[in-house]
Amino acid sequence: MIGNIIKKALGLAVSAVMLSFCVPFSVSADDQEETSYVNSGGNAVGENDTSFEGTDSTGCIPIHKNLNYKYEIGGDGFKDHMGPFFRLGTAVSDYEIGDLQAQEFIRKNYNSITCRNEMAPDSIIKGVNGDEVNISLSPASNILKFAEQNDIGVRGNTFVWYSQTPDYLFKDNGELISKERMNKRLESMIKNTFSQLRTNFPNLQVHSYDVCNELFEADGGGMRNLSKWTEVYGENNPEFVVNAFRYARQYAPNNCKLYLSDYNEYISEKTDDIINMAKTIMKEGDYIDGIGMQAHLASDYPSASEFETAVKQFESLGLDVQITELDITNSTGTNDQLYPQIFEVAMKHNKHISCVTLSGTTDECIWRYDQGSRLPFSNYQPKPFYNNILALADKMASPAPDAETTTTTTTTTTTNTTATTVPPETAAESADLKEFLDSKVSKWGDTNCDGGIDMSDAVMIMQSLANPDKFKLSEQGGFNADVYEAGDGITTNDAVVIQQYLLGIIKSLPESYCHAD
Repeated sequence: MIGNIIKKALGLAVSAVMLSFCVPFSVSADDQEETSYVNSGGNAVGENDTSFEGTDSTGCIPIHKNLNYKYEIGGDGFKDHMGPFFRLGTAVSDYEIGDLQAQEFIRKNYNSITCRNEMAPDSIIKGVNGDEVNISLSPASNILKFAEQNDIGVRGNTFVWYSQTPDYLFKDNGELISKERMNKRLESMIKNTFSQLRTNFPNLQVHSYDVCNELFEADGGGMRNLSKWTEVYGENNPEFVVNAFRYARQYAPNNCKLYLSDYNEYISEKTDDIINMAKTIMKEGDYIDGIGMQAHLASDYPSASEFETAVKQFESLGLDVQITELDITNSTGTNDQLYPQIFEVAMKHNKHISCVTLSGTTDECIWRYDQGSRLPFSNYQPKPFYNNILALADKMASPAPDAETTTTTTTTTTTNTTATTVPPETAAESADLKEFLDSKVSKWGDTNCDGGIDMSDAVMIMQSLANPDKFKLSEQGGFNADVYEAGDGITTNDAVVIQQYLLGIIKSLPESYCHAD
């Protein structure tokens, strides 16, 4: 019995009571299908955790990741196969979103959308009045409405960019403005954009935003100097970059994560540029959440291993990583081999990669169309190598049991059960259960080991049950979480009890102890 406590045996029985409090994992009886909801908390105002590396020493969920997305368990969409690993996105234009075939294709295959150009600065900035920047999201409104209506998350792109930014943003009466005035305009642009998103699309989840895009020379070697930003602030001056992230953190929704994005990010000099800038931002405060790897690749360069080297360097920062505009040109005719390899790299590093976004839905809709076949789809139909990606994902999502742990999964239209059995620990079998548990628990209900009890603790339990390979509780977190029939392992009832405690229905934790056999 107590051996199972030490190893934290897992058992999942979906509870109707649980669904009345939150829906991180649910089963639809009407549709007779299962949907997995992955959810995590955001950065609290005032947090400053720039040394965070993936998961902390207790195995808790990284604060720099937004994992609030859903996919259909057993579904045949691209997002459903990738769901156990990360959110899957696509870029889309205003023109394409009006096409019914495109809409259905996106609903089936993606749980994230990026506007192709409709949220670029020259699309949303409609004038400057003194230091107030007038913003209109009307160019992106059709895409944002579609995402909001279909519960699809959005990646915002972008605020600071050397390209597609009106010159008048940097000038007054034809002359460049001072850094001090530019700071005010930069803050106004960011503030008003997030304000309009919040007002006009109240139910839209903006899960990520590229705050600064393509800051560096094409192949690396320093900041891009042919830019209005550097004309105002001076060459190699990161002041506007830090300010942009500071303002974005101030005005962005709580769960919106903030990224520094660039292309050719796998070239070593460019990798170094990005890492050094991220460190500069991190020194100033908790403003940046991750690195955006655009991943415009070619069949002959980089190799998957070269790409993985860059991933490893970025994840060493302790920040999240997102692949933001993936496409692979086909000059050598071998991108059908490289695509599965790149996805394999992303899946291997899924603890540090929260989202992978393709640069478009289908070949005919993206800007690199004249450079050879680039995407897994053409005319909204999968290419043969697409099935190789899915087969690899399904294999990696279902690891074979090892000698110590056996996992069995039973699925019906109403219940998904995952149980992990472990050998007993005979040394603890004779201990008094209540005394043993009390000695091991640091704080009842504190699943994520942050010293408090809130909704993130209940969510973390549900994540560990829905996907134990990706969201494994630490040993300490497992002891703390076992608040229902303490000593009997982690179930959805523990998440329910934590929520009841937060609502004042239960006055103390644990709710009860199980009876030792």
